[in-house]
Amino acid sequence: MNKTKREPCTRATKVWVAYLTALLLVADIEVLLAETAQRDPAGKLLTQLSAEEQIELATGAAPAPIAQNATIMVLTPTSYITARSGTNGFTCLVERQFPETLEPSCYDAEGTATTLKARLFREELRLAKVSEDEIERRLDEGYRTGKLLAPRKPGLVYMLSRSNWVWNDRTQKIIHAPPHVMFYAPYATAKDVGGFLGPQYPYVVLEGRPDAYVIMIPAGDTSTSHPHGK
Repeated sequence: MNKTKREPCTRATKVWVAYLTALLLVADIEVLLAETAQRDPAGKLLTQLSAEEQIELATGAAPAPIAQNATIMVLTPTSYITARSGTNGFTCLVERQFPETLEPSCYDAEGTATTLKARLFREELRLAKVSEDEIERRLDEGYRTGKLLAPRKPGLVYMLSRSNWVWNDRTQKIIHAPPHVMFYAPYATAKDVGGFLGPQYPYVVLEGRPDAYVIMIPAGDTSTSHPHGK
């Protein structure tokens, strides 16, 4: 699992991370949870979910007032397509960092214009049977050449679904993550939010990459094993 080459953390990035961390420490994320009953897709891969299942999970990733006006995308055998056009700049979909993860996410307008494009490109390559290593190389090249862009201003991704199966880069396992919100922090590292590891939050995921996030999980056990046995 290759990582994008780390760039030095600039002063601007440190200020950005400090600002977002302050927001995280005072945010009451629980009030943002969508009040929707969802079927648990545990044990299924993204490619095994029907369009209806994907839409249900995608709309449950954000607070209901946001999700109901967001663009909704679903994965087909060849690419993501728009199932519903929105009006508020947000885009909700079920994505996957790795083939076995399952990540209902809702990007704001800035993320839709930047990071989401990399996610869509990744899946187009994956569905075209490009190897994971080659996918990472092409993503790295895309960021180097400017074809892909890191977020240019603070913003967030909602992941408020209770069906998050994500890659934990510290334990090297897929885990069941509770509802959470992520803030863009391009090229940030754990050092920028205190340098700690373990169950404390917030922390940085995808460290050192242009698509890095500061993540806040309000509560819950993140040690659960993935149903695929990872």
